[in-house]
Amino acid sequence: MVLLSCATSNEELTPRTHTDGNPSLVAVIAEPERFDGMTIGTVGVLEHEADVTMLYISPLDAENNVMGNGIAIEFEPGSKTATLAKDFDGQYVYARGIFGFDSRRYRGLPSGVLTQVNELFGPEDIGANRR
Repeated sequence: MVLLSCATSNEELTPRTHTDGNPSLVAVIAEPERFDGMTIGTVGVLEHEADVTMLYISPLDAENNVMGNGIAIEFEPGSKTATLAKDFDGQYVYARGIFGFDSRRYRGLPSGVLTQVNELFGPEDIGANRR
């Protein structure tokens, strides 16, 4: 017989939080209500289209528009980040803005939207500029 040990204190069962404001995109998608209204930065594959810009977990998700594995991103028209988004289409980026989640779903998208994006870095600069 094999016995497995289980944690018994509440502290051990509490999930770790991202105190630096840089949760993984997987964490944001899994628990969007946890990050609602927070300024966060996260990394994903940017897919820029005319009607919506998305940040996906992987290139395969982006290529196949797997909306459940992404969040929407809104840029201020004419902003530097909006211009950069076109240049980084299909690439991993670091994006920082205010995350919003509405249980009624933003434009029918499952996991929320990152608005007021004031930082956007491409693949070469992700590590150097991520806070």
